[in-house]
Amino acid sequence: MKDKQAELDALRAKRAAEESERQWRKTQQLAAEREEAIQSSLDQAREAQKLEKERRLIEQAQQEKEEFDRILRVQREAEAVEHETRSRKADASREHMQELQAQILMNAEVRKKNRMEFLDEGVQQRAAMEAGRLKLEGIKAEKLTLLSSAGVPQKYRVDLANKKFS
Repeated sequence: MKDKQAELDALRAKRAAEESERQWRKTQQLAAEREEAIQSSLDQAREAQKLEKERRLIEQAQQEKEEFDRILRVQREAEAVEHETRSRKADASREHMQELQAQILMNAEVRKKNRMEFLDEGVQQRAAMEAGRLKLEGIKAEKLTLLSSAGVPQKYRVDLANKKFS
């Protein structure tokens, strides 16, 4: 019976050892599975983090490109407006200069015309004065002849004969 008891004890010990080993293996397997699940979860999280980082970098690069394009467009529009403004100012300045030149030429023509009219008027006045003087000289000669034929002495005609018309 002792043998049997010993066998039973050995069998129980063997079974207990096997059970203990099974439990240990099961614990090891669960720990390995848990470790593998954690590692897989970490790998997935890292991959997701990597993808999210790439997505954010792509998004940031796209935003920077859009901002650059927007700034470039605004600068080009500003340059176009400035060029148009400069062009309009240059055109207005050129037009103003042409107007001034035309006005200067017109004023010169007016002054020249006025000067010619003034000179013509002077010539006409001189001619009129000369005509008046000649008329007066004619009247004087006629009067002297009339006085002489009427018998007026020379001493009374001297003042009239010496009278000068200018």
